[in-house]
Amino acid sequence: MKFRIKKWTVRVLLHMIDFTISSAWLVNRNNMTELGEPKKDILYYFVFRLSIANTLKHGLLKKPSTTPSQAEVENDEPPPKRRVTTYIPHQAAHNNETRHMPEIVGDRNHRSRCRNEKSARP
Repeated sequence: MKFRIKKWTVRVLLHMIDFTISSAWLVNRNNMTELGEPKKDILYYFVFRLSIANTLKHGLLKKPSTTPSQAEVENDEPPPKRRVTTYIPHQAAHNNETRHMPEIVGDRNHRSRCRNEKSARP
């Protein structure tokens, strides 16, 4: 079943994003054919859209290169100490009894309690 958006502003924005992606694909395809790339190396439209989505989702994996002098300075400093974050379970996990269990940390004499304050379980 296809989901339709009723708000016209969201529909226009999504249409403009779709139009921009399709225009970028056409420009990319034309540039690749002008450079003489074989057709098997030119991305299909769907693959091009997926690569843009993955780039927006995960960001670029390339890290900025550091010069040797910067690398030496970075290695001299000890890494900052961070607290271990404790997570409060989501309300859906609270209602689902199979996933709502406290973690046992350390020995059996010192058991941890559930992090959710509203929980009836110890």
